[in-house]
Amino acid sequence: MLNDGMSQLKWHLLRQAEKFGVLGVMALLLMLVVLIGYVCFVLPARQALVMAEAIPVVNAEQENNATNERSLQTQITAFTGSLPQQAQKTNQIERIISIAKAEALVLSAVNYQSKQAQAMLQTDMKFSAQSDYPKLKRFMNEVLYQMPNVSLKTLRMQRTRSDKPFVKSTVHLTLYFRTNDD
Repeated sequence: MLNDGMSQLKWHLLRQAEKFGVLGVMALLLMLVVLIGYVCFVLPARQALVMAEAIPVVNAEQENNATNERSLQTQITAFTGSLPQQAQKTNQIERIISIAKAEALVLSAVNYQSKQAQAMLQTDMKFSAQSDYPKLKRFMNEVLYQMPNVSLKTLRMQRTRSDKPFVKSTVHLTLYFRTNDD
């Protein structure tokens, strides 16, 4: 019974195809593809556009600039308040050197340079060290973990010989401190 129905459907479709011809069948297929494309792509995109237009767009000029400036100033004050005092600069540098000693790193050619900007003092510390890579990595991790006021500006490493585990490194750290004006 099922085979009879299938064979009848097949015969009916072939008869319709003969009536339309090859061009007619191609036109029907093209219309079907266009209809499916419209339903699958155009309608969802149109709905997304309508939803996007419904979301209010806030222009930066429309916001209250005075509130933003106060908020920014509050954030800056909170950030600088979390920094150690300028008087602790020597202790912080000694702490970095003690972490290096704990990792058996020998620091050489240590240079310091400080500059002040409004409520902060920025001290750059540049030095060279020669050690194996794991010790250098532990040193950097410890310094950055224990001292949140320190940032790593640059780290250059160079292996002097491929048969030796030692690397020659140049490190540039920046330490940030709160000025005593507060």
